[in-house]
Amino acid sequence: MRRRFISYLLIAALLLTGYVTAAPQKVSAAGNTYYVDGVNGSDTTGTGSTGSPWKTISKAASIMTAGDTAKIRTGVYRETVKPTNSGTPGNEITFQPDTGADVTISGANLVTGSWSVHSGSIYKASATLPMGDYLDSVYVDGIANNLARSPNTAVGNLYDPALYQYNNTSNRGLLVDSANLTQAAGYWDNASVFVEDSGEWNFSNALATTYTPGNLNLKTSQNAYSLKFSTYDNTLKLLGVGGAVLGSYNVTIAQNTTYNLKVTTSGSTINVYLNNGASPVITATDTNLKEGSFGLGVESNSSATAAKAEFTNVNATIASQDPNQATGREAASFTSNIKGWYAPEASGYWKPSGATLLGYTQPQTSGTTAWYESTTTAKDFTYSADVKLTSAGTAYLVFRKEMPPGSVIDLSNWGYGAAEYFIMGKLAALDYPGEWYYDKTAGQLYLRTTASNSPASHTVEYKARNLAFDLSGKSNIVIKNVKLFAAAIDTTDGSNNVIDGINAKYVSEFNRAITYSAGVCLCGTNNTLKNSELQYSSGAIVTIEGDNNKLINNSIHDGTYGPIVFNSVVDITGRGHLISHNTVYNSGRSLIGGEFFATVIQYNDFHHGNYFAKDTGMLYTAHNDLGNSEIHHNFWHDSVSRANADANGSGGWTGGIYLDESSANALVYKNVTWNLSWVGVIVNHLSDYVMVYNNTTHNFSGIRISEPTYGIDAYKDRIANNIALQEFGTGASAIGAVFSNNMTSGSPLYVNTATNDFQLQSGSGAKDIGLPIRGITDGFTGTAPDAGAYEYGGASWTAGHNFASPPSPAYQLVDTDYKNLVVNGSLDMNRMRHAAMDSLYGWTKTNSQTAQPAYDYAGGKVSSRFTYETGASLGSGADGIEQTITGLTPNTTYELSGYLRAGSSGQTVRLGVKNYGGSDTYQENTTTSWVNKTFTFTTGAANTSATIYGLKPTTGGYAFVDDVMMSATTALSGSDTTAPSAPTSLAVASVTDTTASLTWTASTDNVGVTGYIVYRNGVQVGTPTGTGFTDTGLTASTTYTYTVKATDAATNLSAASSSVNATTSAGSSGYSENFESTTIGQMPAGWTVNTAGGAVSVQQVADGANTTNRALTLTQSSANYGVADVSATKSFSAATGSVTIDMRMKANQTSALTASPVLSNSSGTPIVQLGFRDNGKFAYVSSSMAWTDTTMTYAANQWYDVHIVVNLTAGTFSVTINGTAVLTNVPVMASSSNLSQINFSSNMWYTGIASYDNIQVGTGDTQAPTAPTGLTAASVTASTASLTWTASTDNVGVTGYKVYRNGTEVGTASGTGFTDSGLTANTTYAYTVKAYDAATNLSAPSGSVNAKTNIFAELFDTTTIGQMPAGWTVGTSGGGASVQQVADGANTTNRALTLTQSNYGIADVSAVKSFTSASGTVTIDTRMKANQTNALIAGPVLLNSSGTPIVQFAFRENGKFGYVSSSIAWTDTSMSYAANQWYDVRLVVNLTAGTFNLSINGTSVLTNVPVMASATSVSQISYVTNMWYSGVASFDKIQISQ
Repeated sequence: MRRRFISYLLIAALLLTGYVTAAPQKVSAAGNTYYVDGVNGSDTTGTGSTGSPWKTISKAASIMTAGDTAKIRTGVYRETVKPTNSGTPGNEITFQPDTGADVTISGANLVTGSWSVHSGSIYKASATLPMGDYLDSVYVDGIANNLARSPNTAVGNLYDPALYQYNNTSNRGLLVDSANLTQAAGYWDNASVFVEDSGEWNFSNALATTYTPGNLNLKTSQNAYSLKFSTYDNTLKLLGVGGAVLGSYNVTIAQNTTYNLKVTTSGSTINVYLNNGASPVITATDTNLKEGSFGLGVESNSSATAAKAEFTNVNATIASQDPNQATGREAASFTSNIKGWYAPEASGYWKPSGATLLGYTQPQTSGTTAWYESTTTAKDFTYSADVKLTSAGTAYLVFRKEMPPGSVIDLSNWGYGAAEYFIMGKLAALDYPGEWYYDKTAGQLYLRTTASNSPASHTVEYKARNLAFDLSGKSNIVIKNVKLFAAAIDTTDGSNNVIDGINAKYVSEFNRAITYSAGVCLCGTNNTLKNSELQYSSGAIVTIEGDNNKLINNSIHDGTYGPIVFNSVVDITGRGHLISHNTVYNSGRSLIGGEFFATVIQYNDFHHGNYFAKDTGMLYTAHNDLGNSEIHHNFWHDSVSRANADANGSGGWTGGIYLDESSANALVYKNVTWNLSWVGVIVNHLSDYVMVYNNTTHNFSGIRISEPTYGIDAYKDRIANNIALQEFGTGASAIGAVFSNNMTSGSPLYVNTATNDFQLQSGSGAKDIGLPIRGITDGFTGTAPDAGAYEYGGASWTAGHNFASPPSPAYQLVDTDYKNLVVNGSLDMNRMRHAAMDSLYGWTKTNSQTAQPAYDYAGGKVSSRFTYETGASLGSGADGIEQTITGLTPNTTYELSGYLRAGSSGQTVRLGVKNYGGSDTYQENTTTSWVNKTFTFTTGAANTSATIYGLKPTTGGYAFVDDVMMSATTALSGSDTTAPSAPTSLAVASVTDTTASLTWTASTDNVGVTGYIVYRNGVQVGTPTGTGFTDTGLTASTTYTYTVKATDAATNLSAASSSVNATTSAGSSGYSENFESTTIGQMPAGWTVNTAGGAVSVQQVADGANTTNRALTLTQSSANYGVADVSATKSFSAATGSVTIDMRMKANQTSALTASPVLSNSSGTPIVQLGFRDNGKFAYVSSSMAWTDTTMTYAANQWYDVHIVVNLTAGTFSVTINGTAVLTNVPVMASSSNLSQINFSSNMWYTGIASYDNIQVGTGDTQAPTAPTGLTAASVTASTASLTWTASTDNVGVTGYKVYRNGTEVGTASGTGFTDSGLTANTTYAYTVKAYDAATNLSAPSGSVNAKTNIFAELFDTTTIGQMPAGWTVGTSGGGASVQQVADGANTTNRALTLTQSNYGIADVSAVKSFTSASGTVTIDTRMKANQTNALIAGPVLLNSSGTPIVQFAFRENGKFGYVSSSIAWTDTSMSYAANQWYDVRLVVNLTAGTFNLSINGTSVLTNVPVMASATSVSQISYVTNMWYSGVASFDKIQISQ
């Protein structure tokens, strides 16, 4: 009876709403949604369903696969979640709270032991704190308390702690303070001190060893065990603490011979094995070190002779280790299962080469050691490596290396005030509310609460884990709207992960200096952290490493108050990152900084930074080639200092943007600074190509560029259009800087400085005084740009986060003049810690190819012209480096500059340029002093590239190159004053009721036209770069007048074109929505939704190749079965007559009922209703109000194009789906004179999901375009097919084309071409194309064309540099085989397979790939390039399945292309090749005839030449060097087809 009663209610509801539904039927929900309930769930008996949830998030994470979602119910989850699987683009794995849930993932555990009184207000309880000495933290009621310290400081006082002043000493190992260190001897043994040096540059910690009154001895050494393997004494030794020999084994060690070294540790027992012997050759027992990190080393016994070693198969099998490993541990750049390898900033050079790591000491800098370290630690393990010393020397395997004891730089008096400290970590110091101490030996936690009462009345927690989520190595994971406590997230080696809307507190807490990344580690590639609040960290709150990561729209505050050195709240290394629309504030040191390259920092609000530090900025970076990074449209304001600092204390020298010594290649523009104790922008000491444009500085209003009195170089620094009224020296012009059009006096007349509104008023003295700068001041108003960050009458902007309306910024570098065109011209990337970016990044080795980055570790300016920097060292043979600069302008003069030094008398070093359209030009230095060489060259009439180089043509010694720079010689004021010609033949190509499309003939210019400005009725409306533009948002039946002007790079503006009038067509009622501009999770304006039964919002729903497509999505949830429908409704202007409705629609299942769309009139009466029916059919509601099936079925998860034409006059409607007529002239549900509402609705009895997109309602154009003709498969690869066709015509205008593969739409195109991707190799596909117009009328299909993909194709562009694509087999005993960055014309970042033969006479180098067996006629295409004309490098070599070569082609050592004849003899062709030039090679092999043809660069070279051996098929391609010929060759764009 209950079911019938529900049915009666349903019928009544239907009569009220007009919607018709089918009988209720329970069905399963689509997709995999799992539930987690920490209170009521079970990991053993739960199924993950809503009624049987799991208990832990980790359980869900172990099960989930691409596309799955975990909905987490309210609770605190004390775990580290590490997903087993990755998601895929468009099918992410998502972790989010269940509806209304409050979810916290905590890195802390509860103290569960009973509390008892220890003494007075100090209590104790049993506990096991696992993090380690001075890494533990204790939280009381969610607040971090202080480790017992002296002097005392209240909890929460992060930035002004009480400090003692110490007596300055030059001994880093001794802190002297007779006034405060008065306790008895031994009182402070093994304590830790927080130290701020007297210069207040750094604050860090040191670990104490022993104490006597007034004197605290500090630990300065870092102990480790190591295996020492040396040719000098032919021994293998086990070394312990302090270098003590724990055991030794005699072995004759031959150079160029591989030895396997292995060490196993278990507790205090250490066993050493040689060459995989069954028994150890050394056994020792030692208890000094329990756990530590791994390392490798090379040592020479002479500063004049290099020691060289190769390490292969460097691996560890770990039996036990601290589970809280360092974050940011990247996978090794050579073959090793140990993560976190890096080269510290020291002497020596390390080069990963496939499976091998090469280590060198560097006699060129008098270096005798080279060390390579990992941040992975372990207790018990087996650690092994194959070691080959290729010269006399010593190799080391390091293990159980301690964490650094601290990082105190200096305890001496710098003259800037007293140095200060506090001391901590002893029970005797626990004498103040809010302090704690942990006795590890006794397992006792001591605590005095802030209220000095029993901790039993509080929630007491201790840190137990570093991470809430470990996403290392994972991709396409989404974490949404959860809270984190005492834990962070690590995405190292991961990609495309998104962290959205989290609230994180105490992400990293520690009381000793750490060597790994703090905070949320946004590491890896293309990971995003957005819309979140993150607060409290002893170090960085967010660490960014790797490539192309994004930090967007976050509130980040209160960090770097612990023991750190030069770290920032947002700490960045790597390249291509986007830091946008964040608010960052409250810090001990800088708010943002690091060592970054080609990174954009924009629209952020930075304030209240550097409480502890001075001589710094809110942004601080040093020793950094910034790679033309951009810092723009940011706020920097309100510097702060410690109230209790000494007279010369912190905050006195805090600026806004501080690019300190050796910072080069950056753009700083349109920033606003105010209320700073120092100047707004500081560029210091050595700064090349730093451009400071259009910044506004106020109170203190200043910009400081390196002055000659303390600066070394300001070459090509450009400072223009800034407002700096209090400090603005131009002395740097004497060392290369150029100043122009800055406002340094007068009144800028800001709108309101009291409210920090620094926009200009009409009478401002900053108006129209600026210099036009392409890309910076484009679109200025008035006669010239204004000075400062705001253009009067221009667009306003603001900075900081906006959670209410989240922004969606994109990464983009501005195209402007005067940039340094050299990639890594500073040759100084050693601090980047990026596997693909050492200090020769961007450069190619030439000649003997022994060039190395060399760090000036001793500060003698040996390898770099500035102390403690890196330069390029050229080897003892004739040696060099070079870089091809592309994108140059013909007939243009460029200036090349660099620094050269000969390492010894008799050596010569050159800086030169070639391949630019003129003769090889260079300048030389033969002295052992650093000498600048600067000269110009002019590109040829058709040359757009040039190769610059550093070369040592002599032998017998070393030479050095540093700071290479190049740019056009155009003066800052601009030498081009000639405007382009006016555009001609302006015409109206087409109009609609809301748009007008224009075309014109291109202008000409003496340098080059860069774009056009389109004016409607005299007002600028667009800036296209080509000769066409569509103006949108127009009014129907209205006439508009258009003109166009051309512009060039110097912003010269042409005269206007002739005008043309465009009259829009008559308007039509209706509505259009594609949802692309709607924020995900929201709805467009004007829609009404009902979510009682589930969810309605715009979501990311892939549509063919468009994986980021957005669509309206209705979800009828299983939790609301039978409760209510969900719906979305939009009203529009009443449409009459014949009304067309177009949309795309998709259901995620075939068993649910969705009543969509429903078209209603102005009274709300349904007129037409369609839907996905629960029987898998498309259906409609008839005029008798009954659901009626069409003949057409639908598939789950497939998009359908639905076209409805409603004839309101006739009272009928017709439906076309995917171009096929399904219904014709069917009576409507009710007669009506208008339609004014569209509705999408689910049914409460059917759980499921449906999506809708590209909705168009109108009464205008109903005529479809003509069918496209001439469809052709223009080209194919193994995974793509490129199509072209002849354009369709239309009565109004063709808008675009839909492309169908095997009957399914796969994409759209606006022109007459399309490339379909993601195809299967060696497969035939059928394609058709349909045209559509603005009214979404769809043409008939074109004729069909078949495209067969290639058998195999490889472009290498997605392969990591230094690696190989999957499935390739390489042999590298003779050198290296991997994908490298190899410029190809203008594509300077092109990647190609590169073979390097370096080990003469030892072995070849090869790369082999198997593919699907091919018979008949087989075509092989490849691009290939040799770096010399005297080496023998074969490729391609085509083999059969047995490995027998069938065709072999090569670069021969005589400078000719050659092949192997049927008599198995090398045979020259008639064609020669040039070094460093790419060639297109095509082999056509007729296996039936046993012959092959060869063409090179389109020219036939060989015809019907017999193959080496007959074969019915081929299935392998190989590229191989010859061991007797050293050289390098690259191969690219390999395609094999039948």
